Amino acid sequence: MVLDWAKQLVATEFRVFVEAAERQLLLLFRSIDRDKDGRLNKEELRAAFRRAGLAVPMRRLSGFFDKIDKDNDGFITFEEWRYVLFCFGLADFQRDRWMGGPVTAM
Repeated sequence: MVLDWAKQLVATEFRVFVEAAERQLLLLFRSIDRDKDGRLNKEELRAAFRRAGLAVPMRRLSGFFDKIDKDNDGFITFEEWRYVLFCFGLADFQRDRWMGGPVTAM
């Protein structure tokens, strides 16, 4: 009986964590989406990296963008953004997995 209560508590805490993380991802997505059309283009993503103080060569930015843009329509939707960041997490980005090499500070 105690185990069932503990499982329920963990499930509830996990749901709260996921909901909070999704809200943060949405806020970040919206801050990058400068034209407010509900999707990101390469220039918006490049500008976001610049604002974060990162110099990302266009070749690497394009590769990163293409990995997230699963339907290859030239835009990143929130669903694509959320899927990649939830499934792979920021740790993979920090290990250069998605950028094809190190990213330098400006």
